[in-house]
Amino acid sequence: MKRLVFLLFALCLFVSCEGPMGPEGPAGAGSNWKVINVIVKENAWEPYADNGTGLNAFYTAAVDVPELTSFIYKNGNVQAYMYYIDPITGDEVQTPLFYGIPIQSNPNDTWTEFYSFDFMVGSVAFYLRYNDLAAIPPAAREFRIVLTW
Repeated sequence: MKRLVFLLFALCLFVSCEGPMGPEGPAGAGSNWKVINVIVKENAWEPYADNGTGLNAFYTAAVDVPELTSFIYKNGNVQAYMYYIDPITGDEVQTPLFYGIPIQSNPNDTWTEFYSFDFMVGSVAFYLRYNDLAAIPPAAREFRIVLTW
């Protein structure tokens, strides 16, 4: 077995490519991206619930993104991030959406805020849902939208 491995190694060593390098091939398709920062103010969040029953409450905020073309929608990628202050370090960080933030206002009062997004040609919508389906008006949030194509 050792001889076979040595023989293969020696064969690879002596049979190598030599000669001048060939011409460069044609340029490939490039990659493009666009970064858009948006702030959703407190009054921009709209409350919704199931058929006026008040059940399954959530908030949404739609943002016009004219750069999100039909081509990007069908062939590209859209990713959204939320700027967030890290509770341990106090540093501003970006976290990709879908994201949940556990919150505790006192030992007996805890909940989680879940942020998500979806998109269509020309716009991005951000969503806030609470794990207890509460209807607490959200604060302003800053988001980062990254389009790649």
